[in-house]
Amino acid sequence: MKACSEVCIVGNGASLLGRGLGQAIDEHECVVRFNEFKIVGFEQDVGRRTSVWFYNRDSEHPSIVSRLTQFRPVRMFVHEWNIADTAPLKLDALIKQAGTGTQAARVQKTFLKEMSDFLGERYSMWSSGAIAAWILLKEYPCVTLAGFDWWHKPDKFHYMNEQKFHYLPTRGHQPAVEKRFFDLLAAAGKVRFLYE
Repeated sequence: MKACSEVCIVGNGASLLGRGLGQAIDEHECVVRFNEFKIVGFEQDVGRRTSVWFYNRDSEHPSIVSRLTQFRPVRMFVHEWNIADTAPLKLDALIKQAGTGTQAARVQKTFLKEMSDFLGERYSMWSSGAIAAWILLKEYPCVTLAGFDWWHKPDKFHYMNEQKFHYLPTRGHQPAVEKRFFDLLAAAGKVRFLYE
């Protein structure tokens, strides 16, 4: 049976800074990152490895090739709200161009409905971190989280830039909703935090 210690989903939260958790993160069998994460210059706090990459941007974007080449994830999951019919073919072409052998999959909309059903309320603007946790919990009985702090409304939104925390209470991701989601997963023994 796989355990929590086997997979770590590394969020982009500023709470990672100064904790020196890089080695603890890299000790996991599977290290998951998402979107525009950064490693260079942050290795002591966020680790060096990337096994799985969740990406919520344009799946046809040419920067995918440079990221795949640099980080060489074994798997990649792409989720977009508007997907053109040609996007899967273009994504496949970019992966082939990168030459990394990365296996790519699209996040099915049914997963988002499952998440809302589990939460017990309608919600459609799931963050990449929440989606990653839900999908990986189909393979692992439990996952470890690090850098998930945005529901505490920190002054700094991401560890890798100076963007200030902000959100609109009626649009986009909703920290309070996602906190309830992760609290339910934690109560069920499905997630643990690398630090509190």
